[in-house]
Amino acid sequence: MATSGPSAIYIHVPFCPSICPYCAFHVVVYRAQLVDRYLAALEQEIAHYQGVYPDLVVETVFFGGGTPSMLRTEPLARIMSQLRHWRWPENVEVSLEANPVTISLETARELRQMGITRLSLGVQSFSDTVLRFLGRQHDAATARQAFQCFRDAGLVMSLDLMSAVPGQDIDTDLRAALELEPDHISVYTLTPEERTPFANLKIDPDAEAYAFLRTNTLLPQAGYEHYEVSNFARPGRCCRHNLAYWENRLWLGLGPAAAGHLAGQRRINYRLRQYLAAWEESRQWYDDIPLTPQDRLKESMIMGLRLREGVDLERVQQFSGLDPRQVYQREIANLVAAELVELVGKRLRLTERGLWVANRVAQEFV
Repeated sequence: MATSGPSAIYIHVPFCPSICPYCAFHVVVYRAQLVDRYLAALEQEIAHYQGVYPDLVVETVFFGGGTPSMLRTEPLARIMSQLRHWRWPENVEVSLEANPVTISLETARELRQMGITRLSLGVQSFSDTVLRFLGRQHDAATARQAFQCFRDAGLVMSLDLMSAVPGQDIDTDLRAALELEPDHISVYTLTPEERTPFANLKIDPDAEAYAFLRTNTLLPQAGYEHYEVSNFARPGRCCRHNLAYWENRLWLGLGPAAAGHLAGQRRINYRLRQYLAAWEESRQWYDDIPLTPQDRLKESMIMGLRLREGVDLERVQQFSGLDPRQVYQREIANLVAAELVELVGKRLRLTERGLWVANRVAQEFV
Protein backbone atom coordinates (compact mmCIF):
# COMPACT_ATOMS: atom_id res chain seq x y z
CA MET A 1 0.00 0.00 0.00
CA ALA A 2 1.44 3.34 -1.07
CA THR A 3 2.32 6.03 1.45
CA SER A 4 1.73 9.75 1.22
CA GLY A 5 5.41 10.26 0.49
CA PRO A 6 7.27 9.95 -2.80
CA SER A 7 7.53 6.54 -4.45
CA ALA A 8 10.06 7.43 -7.17
CA ILE A 9 13.76 7.97 -6.37
CA TYR A 10 16.26 9.75 -8.59
CA ILE A 11 19.97 9.36 -7.74
CA HIS A 12 22.39 11.71 -9.48
CA VAL A 13 25.85 10.32 -10.21
CA PRO A 14 27.86 13.31 -11.53
CA PHE A 15 30.98 11.49 -12.73
CA CYS A 16 31.90 11.07 -16.40
CA PRO A 17 34.96 9.76 -18.29
CA SER A 18 35.01 13.14 -20.09
CA ILE A 19 32.67 16.11 -20.52
CA CYS A 20 30.79 16.20 -23.83
CA PRO A 21 30.70 19.66 -25.50
CA TYR A 22 26.88 19.74 -25.59
CA CYS A 23 26.32 18.75 -21.94
CA ALA A 24 24.79 21.26 -19.53
CA PHE A 25 24.13 18.79 -16.70
CA HIS A 26 26.07 18.96 -13.44
CA VAL A 27 28.96 16.60 -14.19
CA VAL A 28 32.67 16.33 -13.34
CA VAL A 29 35.48 14.16 -14.62
CA TYR A 30 35.82 10.95 -12.63
CA ARG A 31 38.25 11.12 -9.68
CA ALA A 32 38.45 8.22 -7.22
CA GLN A 33 38.84 10.46 -4.16
CA LEU A 34 35.72 12.46 -5.02
CA VAL A 35 33.79 9.26 -5.69
CA ASP A 36 34.57 7.88 -2.22
CA ARG A 37 33.40 11.11 -0.57
CA TYR A 38 30.30 11.15 -2.79
CA LEU A 39 29.34 7.60 -1.78
CA ALA A 40 29.74 8.39 1.91
CA ALA A 41 27.51 11.48 1.59
CA LEU A 42 24.91 9.68 -0.53
CA GLU A 43 24.61 6.88 2.03
CA GLN A 44 24.00 9.47 4.74
CA GLU A 45 21.34 11.16 2.61
CA ILE A 46 19.51 7.89 1.99
CA ALA A 47 19.61 7.12 5.72
CA HIS A 48 18.19 10.58 6.46
CA TYR A 49 15.17 10.05 4.20
CA GLN A 50 14.63 6.55 5.55
CA GLY A 51 14.07 8.26 8.89
CA VAL A 52 11.69 10.80 7.34
CA TYR A 53 9.75 8.24 5.26
CA PRO A 54 10.17 4.93 7.11
CA ASP A 55 7.22 3.25 5.35
CA LEU A 56 7.97 4.45 1.82
CA VAL A 57 7.10 1.97 -0.93
CA VAL A 58 9.68 2.24 -3.72
CA GLU A 59 8.11 1.91 -7.17
CA THR A 60 10.97 3.21 -9.34
CA VAL A 61 14.64 4.13 -8.97
CA PHE A 62 16.66 5.95 -11.62
CA PHE A 63 20.44 6.28 -11.50
CA GLY A 64 21.16 9.26 -13.79
CA GLY A 65 24.11 11.47 -14.47
CA GLY A 66 26.71 11.84 -15.45
CA THR A 67 27.65 8.24 -16.08
CA PRO A 68 26.36 5.99 -13.28
CA SER A 69 27.92 2.96 -14.97
CA MET A 70 31.33 4.43 -14.05
CA LEU A 71 30.72 3.45 -10.44
CA ARG A 72 32.14 0.06 -9.51
CA THR A 73 29.54 -2.66 -9.10
CA GLU A 74 30.41 -3.09 -5.40
CA PRO A 75 29.34 0.44 -4.32
CA LEU A 76 26.29 0.25 -6.59
CA ALA A 77 25.32 -3.01 -4.89
CA ARG A 78 25.81 -1.33 -1.50
CA ILE A 79 23.49 1.52 -2.50
CA MET A 80 20.91 -0.94 -3.77
CA SER A 81 21.09 -2.88 -0.50
CA GLN A 82 20.52 0.30 1.50
CA LEU A 83 17.55 1.29 -0.66
CA ARG A 84 15.95 -2.07 0.12
CA HIS A 85 15.52 -0.98 3.73
CA TRP A 86 12.39 0.65 2.32
CA ARG A 87 9.51 -1.50 1.11
CA TRP A 88 10.53 -3.01 -2.21
CA PRO A 89 7.81 -4.61 -4.40
CA GLU A 90 8.73 -7.39 -6.83
CA ASN A 91 7.92 -5.22 -9.85
CA VAL A 92 10.11 -2.24 -8.86
CA GLU A 93 11.75 -0.62 -11.93
CA VAL A 94 15.43 0.22 -11.42
CA SER A 95 17.02 2.12 -14.32
CA LEU A 96 20.67 2.98 -14.84
CA GLU A 97 22.20 5.24 -17.47
CA ALA A 98 25.35 3.86 -19.10
CA ASN A 99 28.10 4.93 -21.45
CA PRO A 100 29.15 2.19 -23.91
CA VAL A 101 32.84 2.53 -22.94
CA THR A 102 32.14 1.45 -19.35
CA ILE A 103 30.50 -1.90 -20.10
CA SER A 104 31.46 -5.57 -20.24
CA LEU A 105 29.28 -8.68 -20.16
CA GLU A 106 30.53 -9.42 -16.64
CA THR A 107 29.51 -5.93 -15.49
CA ALA A 108 26.12 -6.27 -17.15
CA ARG A 109 25.46 -9.57 -15.37
CA GLU A 110 26.52 -8.10 -12.03
CA LEU A 111 24.14 -5.17 -12.53
CA ARG A 112 21.28 -7.54 -13.29
CA GLN A 113 22.12 -9.67 -10.28
CA MET A 114 22.07 -6.70 -7.89
CA GLY A 115 18.59 -5.68 -9.06
CA ILE A 116 19.04 -3.26 -11.97
CA THR A 117 16.15 -4.03 -14.34
CA ARG A 118 16.47 -1.40 -17.05
CA LEU A 119 19.45 0.10 -18.85
CA SER A 120 19.50 3.41 -20.75
CA LEU A 121 22.46 3.34 -23.14
CA GLY A 122 23.76 6.70 -24.35
CA VAL A 123 24.53 5.83 -27.98
CA GLN A 124 23.65 9.27 -29.50
CA SER A 125 24.55 8.12 -33.05
CA PHE A 126 25.78 5.12 -35.01
CA SER A 127 28.03 7.30 -37.17
CA ASP A 128 31.65 7.44 -36.03
CA THR A 129 32.00 10.88 -37.64
CA VAL A 130 29.01 12.24 -35.73
CA LEU A 131 30.22 10.64 -32.50
CA ARG A 132 33.59 12.37 -32.84
CA PHE A 133 31.81 15.68 -33.46
CA LEU A 134 29.78 15.12 -30.27
CA GLY A 135 32.93 14.41 -28.29
CA ARG A 136 31.93 10.85 -27.48
CA GLN A 137 34.63 8.37 -26.50
CA HIS A 138 32.93 5.33 -28.04
CA ASP A 139 32.43 4.35 -31.66
CA ALA A 140 29.44 2.63 -33.26
CA ALA A 141 30.92 -0.86 -32.90
CA THR A 142 31.46 -0.34 -29.16
CA ALA A 143 27.87 0.83 -28.77
CA ARG A 144 26.55 -2.29 -30.48
CA GLN A 145 28.76 -4.53 -28.35
CA ALA A 146 27.63 -2.82 -25.14
CA PHE A 147 24.00 -3.13 -26.16
CA GLN A 148 24.40 -6.86 -26.76
CA CYS A 149 26.11 -7.33 -23.38
CA PHE A 150 23.10 -5.87 -21.60
CA ARG A 151 20.63 -7.73 -23.77
CA ASP A 152 22.42 -11.01 -23.05
CA ALA A 153 22.29 -10.20 -19.33
CA GLY A 154 18.48 -9.97 -19.53
CA LEU A 155 17.97 -6.24 -18.98
CA VAL A 156 15.20 -4.13 -20.47
CA MET A 157 17.06 -2.00 -23.01
CA SER A 158 16.61 1.66 -23.92
CA LEU A 159 18.70 3.56 -26.47
CA ASP A 160 19.29 7.32 -26.40
CA LEU A 161 19.82 9.05 -29.75
CA MET A 162 20.39 12.67 -30.74
CA SER A 163 18.89 14.29 -33.81
CA ALA A 164 19.60 17.40 -35.91
CA VAL A 165 23.35 16.96 -35.40
CA PRO A 166 25.38 18.59 -38.19
CA GLY A 167 26.47 15.94 -40.68
CA GLN A 168 24.03 13.35 -39.34
CA ASP A 169 21.91 11.03 -41.51
CA ILE A 170 18.97 10.54 -39.17
CA ASP A 171 17.45 7.74 -41.28
CA THR A 172 20.65 5.71 -40.96
CA ASP A 173 20.76 6.24 -37.20
CA LEU A 174 17.11 5.32 -36.70
CA ARG A 175 17.39 2.19 -38.82
CA ALA A 176 20.57 1.16 -37.00
CA ALA A 177 18.76 1.55 -33.69
CA LEU A 178 15.79 -0.47 -34.91
CA GLU A 179 18.06 -3.30 -36.07
CA LEU A 180 19.03 -3.83 -32.42
CA GLU A 181 15.34 -4.13 -31.45
CA PRO A 182 15.54 -2.19 -28.15
CA ASP A 183 12.56 -2.04 -25.82
CA HIS A 184 12.62 1.74 -25.69
CA ILE A 185 14.11 4.58 -27.76
CA SER A 186 14.58 8.22 -26.75
CA VAL A 187 15.37 10.77 -29.47
CA TYR A 188 16.39 14.24 -28.33
CA THR A 189 17.14 17.19 -30.60
CA LEU A 190 20.65 18.57 -30.13
CA THR A 191 20.10 21.85 -28.29
CA PRO A 192 22.95 24.36 -27.87
CA GLU A 193 23.10 25.19 -24.16
CA GLU A 194 24.62 28.27 -22.56
CA ARG A 195 28.06 27.88 -20.97
CA THR A 196 28.93 24.84 -23.07
CA PRO A 197 31.37 24.59 -26.02
CA PHE A 198 28.33 24.17 -28.28
CA ALA A 199 26.66 27.37 -27.02
CA ASN A 200 27.04 29.14 -30.39
CA LEU A 201 26.31 26.12 -32.56
CA LYS A 202 23.61 26.76 -35.18
CA ILE A 203 21.04 24.01 -35.69
CA ASP A 204 19.56 23.79 -39.20
CA PRO A 205 15.77 24.16 -38.73
CA ASP A 206 15.11 22.10 -41.87
CA ALA A 207 17.28 19.27 -40.55
CA GLU A 208 15.51 19.49 -37.21
CA ALA A 209 12.07 19.31 -38.85
CA TYR A 210 13.10 16.43 -41.10
CA ALA A 211 14.51 14.48 -38.15
CA PHE A 212 11.29 15.04 -36.19
CA LEU A 213 9.20 13.82 -39.12
CA ARG A 214 11.32 10.72 -39.77
CA THR A 215 11.51 9.80 -36.08
CA ASN A 216 7.74 10.11 -35.69
CA THR A 217 7.23 8.02 -38.82
CA LEU A 218 9.78 5.21 -38.66
CA LEU A 219 9.51 4.31 -34.99
CA PRO A 220 5.70 3.94 -34.86
CA GLN A 221 5.86 1.96 -38.13
CA ALA A 222 8.24 -0.42 -36.35
CA GLY A 223 5.77 -0.97 -33.51
CA TYR A 224 6.95 1.65 -31.00
CA GLU A 225 4.32 3.63 -29.11
CA HIS A 226 5.02 7.38 -29.21
CA TYR A 227 4.04 7.93 -25.58
CA GLU A 228 5.93 11.19 -24.88
CA VAL A 229 7.25 13.94 -27.14
CA SER A 230 10.77 12.44 -27.32
CA ASN A 231 10.15 8.87 -26.17
CA PHE A 232 9.00 5.67 -27.86
CA ALA A 233 8.44 2.23 -26.38
CA ARG A 234 7.29 -1.24 -27.25
CA PRO A 235 3.97 -2.13 -25.56
CA GLY A 236 4.43 -2.27 -21.80
CA ARG A 237 7.98 -0.86 -21.89
CA CYS A 238 7.41 2.83 -21.12
CA CYS A 239 9.83 4.26 -18.56
CA ARG A 240 7.71 4.20 -15.41
CA HIS A 241 10.14 6.43 -13.52
CA ASN A 242 9.97 9.25 -16.05
CA LEU A 243 6.18 9.07 -15.94
CA ALA A 244 6.47 10.32 -12.36
CA TYR A 245 7.97 13.56 -13.72
CA TRP A 246 5.54 13.97 -16.59
CA GLU A 247 2.57 13.30 -14.29
CA ASN A 248 4.09 15.69 -11.71
CA ARG A 249 4.00 13.15 -8.90
CA LEU A 250 6.25 13.26 -5.83
CA TRP A 251 9.81 11.97 -6.00
CA LEU A 252 13.03 12.08 -4.03
CA GLY A 253 16.12 13.59 -5.64
CA LEU A 254 19.34 12.25 -4.08
CA GLY A 255 22.93 13.23 -4.77
CA PRO A 256 24.54 16.52 -5.82
CA ALA A 257 22.36 18.92 -7.85
CA ALA A 258 19.45 16.47 -7.78
CA ALA A 259 15.97 18.01 -7.71
CA GLY A 260 13.13 16.42 -5.78
CA HIS A 261 9.42 17.11 -5.60
CA LEU A 262 8.10 16.81 -2.06
CA ALA A 263 4.73 17.83 -0.67
CA GLY A 264 4.41 21.55 -1.29
CA GLN A 265 8.01 22.20 -2.32
CA ARG A 266 10.79 21.67 -4.81
CA ARG A 267 14.00 20.53 -3.11
CA ILE A 268 17.27 21.16 -4.96
CA ASN A 269 20.51 19.73 -3.61
CA TYR A 270 23.75 21.69 -3.63
CA ARG A 271 26.30 20.96 -6.34
CA LEU A 272 29.03 18.40 -5.70
CA ARG A 273 31.62 20.24 -3.63
CA GLN A 274 29.03 22.08 -1.52
CA TYR A 275 27.02 18.88 -1.16
CA LEU A 276 30.07 16.95 0.09
CA ALA A 277 31.12 19.73 2.47
CA ALA A 278 27.61 20.01 3.88
CA TRP A 279 27.43 16.32 4.75
CA GLU A 280 30.96 16.26 6.12
CA GLU A 281 30.15 19.27 8.32
CA SER A 282 26.67 18.01 9.32
CA ARG A 283 24.72 20.94 7.87
CA GLN A 284 21.92 21.47 5.37
CA TRP A 285 22.68 20.20 1.85
CA TYR A 286 19.73 21.59 -0.11
CA ASP A 287 17.54 24.59 -0.88
CA ASP A 288 13.75 24.39 -0.70
CA ILE A 289 11.49 26.33 -3.06
CA PRO A 290 7.87 26.54 -1.84
CA LEU A 291 5.31 25.63 -4.50
CA THR A 292 2.09 27.61 -4.52
CA PRO A 293 -1.12 26.16 -5.94
CA GLN A 294 -0.42 28.21 -9.09
CA ASP A 295 3.06 26.64 -9.33
CA ARG A 296 1.64 23.12 -9.00
CA LEU A 297 -0.99 23.89 -11.62
CA LYS A 298 1.52 25.36 -14.09
CA GLU A 299 4.03 22.53 -13.70
CA SER A 300 1.34 19.87 -14.07
CA MET A 301 0.11 21.41 -17.31
CA ILE A 302 3.57 21.88 -18.83
CA MET A 303 4.81 18.40 -17.95
CA GLY A 304 1.56 16.55 -18.60
CA LEU A 305 1.17 17.94 -22.10
CA ARG A 306 4.41 16.17 -23.09
CA LEU A 307 2.55 12.87 -22.83
CA ARG A 308 0.74 11.76 -25.96
CA GLU A 309 -2.31 10.86 -23.88
CA GLY A 310 -2.20 14.37 -22.51
CA VAL A 311 -2.78 15.84 -19.07
CA ASP A 312 -5.59 14.63 -16.80
CA LEU A 313 -7.37 17.89 -15.94
CA GLU A 314 -9.33 16.36 -13.06
CA ARG A 315 -6.17 14.99 -11.45
CA VAL A 316 -4.47 18.38 -11.89
CA GLN A 317 -7.39 20.07 -10.12
CA GLN A 318 -7.19 17.60 -7.22
CA PHE A 319 -3.42 18.05 -6.95
CA SER A 320 -3.29 21.85 -7.19
CA GLY A 321 -6.66 22.87 -5.82
CA LEU A 322 -7.26 24.96 -8.94
CA ASP A 323 -9.41 24.13 -11.95
CA PRO A 324 -7.21 24.41 -15.06
CA ARG A 325 -10.31 24.76 -17.25
CA GLN A 326 -11.09 28.02 -15.45
CA VAL A 327 -7.58 29.36 -14.81
CA TYR A 328 -6.49 28.68 -18.39
CA GLN A 329 -9.84 29.09 -20.10
CA ARG A 330 -8.55 31.63 -22.62
CA GLU A 331 -5.27 29.82 -23.33
CA ILE A 332 -6.99 26.47 -23.87
CA ALA A 333 -9.62 28.03 -26.14
CA ASN A 334 -6.93 29.72 -28.27
CA LEU A 335 -4.85 26.54 -28.55
CA VAL A 336 -7.89 24.46 -29.48
CA ALA A 337 -8.86 27.04 -32.11
CA ALA A 338 -5.31 26.87 -33.50
CA GLU A 339 -5.62 23.05 -33.63
CA LEU A 340 -2.56 22.65 -31.40
CA VAL A 341 -4.40 20.86 -28.57
CA GLU A 342 -7.63 18.95 -28.23
CA LEU A 343 -9.95 18.06 -25.36
CA VAL A 344 -10.65 14.32 -25.18
CA GLY A 345 -12.85 13.51 -22.21
CA LYS A 346 -11.08 14.80 -19.11
CA ARG A 347 -7.72 15.09 -20.89
CA LEU A 348 -6.09 17.91 -22.78
CA ARG A 349 -3.52 16.65 -25.28
CA LEU A 350 -1.36 17.85 -28.14
CA THR A 351 -2.61 17.30 -31.66
CA GLU A 352 -0.26 16.00 -34.35
CA ARG A 353 0.25 19.63 -35.36
CA GLY A 354 0.87 20.62 -31.75
CA LEU A 355 3.63 18.03 -31.41
CA TRP A 356 5.76 20.07 -33.80
CA VAL A 357 5.59 23.10 -31.53
CA ALA A 358 5.29 21.45 -28.10
CA ASN A 359 7.57 24.01 -26.44
CA ARG A 360 5.51 26.88 -27.84
CA VAL A 361 2.34 25.28 -26.49
CA ALA A 362 3.96 24.85 -23.06
CA GLN A 363 4.84 28.56 -22.99
CA GLU A 364 1.14 29.40 -23.00
CA PHE A 365 0.90 28.02 -19.45
CA VAL A 366 3.95 29.78 -18.02
